[in-house]
Amino acid sequence: MVLSRIKLCILSLSTIFASTQASANPAVISALMSTALSQETQDMQFEDQKQTACMALAVYHEAANQSERGQRAVVHVILNRVASSRFATTPCGVVFQRGQFSFIHYGMARLIPHGDPRWNPIVKLVRSVTAGIDDPTSGALYFYNPRNSRPGWRNVKSTVRIGAHVFVRA
Repeated sequence: MVLSRIKLCILSLSTIFASTQASANPAVISALMSTALSQETQDMQFEDQKQTACMALAVYHEAANQSERGQRAVVHVILNRVASSRFATTPCGVVFQRGQFSFIHYGMARLIPHGDPRWNPIVKLVRSVTAGIDDPTSGALYFYNPRNSRPGWRNVKSTVRIGAHVFVRA
């Protein structure tokens, strides 16, 4: 994406210089390149915030009442799915992929928990996990609460149980 924005700037500069017969001023080129890179950085930051918010929403609805380790495990399931060819390629894609998370299935995704005191710590937790905290699930792609759900794949060997959730690699 950075290269495409830089190419666009160079193309725009070429057009400007060709139409005005002006010579290339290094300061102008530098300023335009800096603007292009700054916009790219803003775009990347917005995308990171969006992906973080999707994962935080999943943790909030699926594991807000679990321990920090249990919440980290849910984030890792999302990240493990992103790394798997069987799921969407972004955290938001995974979270909103049909049939994957009960809070999406039951329409609770519209309930944004910004007033809940658990929200900000969950966002911080998601950021810390994406910065490189070890995976307590050993690569799990699924999790479920055996008291509340009976998934068809529940007979597969679990990787770990954390709090109320059983994590499964499948």
